[in-house]
Amino acid sequence: MSAPLLTPAIRAPIPSNQFSVPYFVGGDDTKGWHFGLFGKVAEWDLDADKSSLSAHCLFAVKKLFNFLDSVGIGQCLIGHIYGMRGTSEALIGFNGKLEQYKYFQTGVERNRLAREKIVAALGGEQACRRIRSVELSSREYEQCWSRGNFDLTDTHFNRGESIVQGETPAGTKFGGLRLTERTTNRVFIATISQSRRETHIALGKDDGSRWTITLFPFCPNSEITDIVAFNADEAAHFISQIFNGQHNEFIQSTKP
Repeated sequence: MSAPLLTPAIRAPIPSNQFSVPYFVGGDDTKGWHFGLFGKVAEWDLDADKSSLSAHCLFAVKKLFNFLDSVGIGQCLIGHIYGMRGTSEALIGFNGKLEQYKYFQTGVERNRLAREKIVAALGGEQACRRIRSVELSSREYEQCWSRGNFDLTDTHFNRGESIVQGETPAGTKFGGLRLTERTTNRVFIATISQSRRETHIALGKDDGSRWTITLFPFCPNSEITDIVAFNADEAAHFISQIFNGQHNEFIQSTKP
């Protein structure tokens, strides 16, 4: 597999009982959100080049939704939808349900853009094509979860390498950086990975746009361990700091 970070997940979603890792890591939530009334209306609303017919239908349906929500019917029939990212308020009624469908329909694109931020931090498409791809078997993948996080180790690097990439059997993308701690010269492996498959979409923070950074061996004094979850911007910033020699704890280290 060449340059896995440049493509969506190649492997199929995994059944919930296939690996002894959280089943939602490899889940697919893209199906079912394009069907029915809400699915069609969401498609109309997201279509920048909508026809005059779909525009008129959209106007009529949204006007109906506004009326039903204003008289309390939407809240009664649909209720509250909690967990939408970026807001602590609940989505309510028919309009809230429509926003939920739109959020899921745009999820894969949103998660793809997050991955592309990691690619840009690594130097862009051409740089990623020069990074060796690590193939993990199902057994290796389970072993990488030994500490409750997905961790690469120094055995995944060849001589002369300080960076690798790959796609796990669950379809999540990852990059690995070989680092040396500035104060002790100890070697650490930073694994920058999608915490969920790119097709995993959720209203909260835990979807395919969430990237995490873990260190192996565990480094309790590192500032990285104080942050449970990173978004793609924070993960990309960490990579840039390492590449530019500006990180205050670690520097890039080639395997001898």
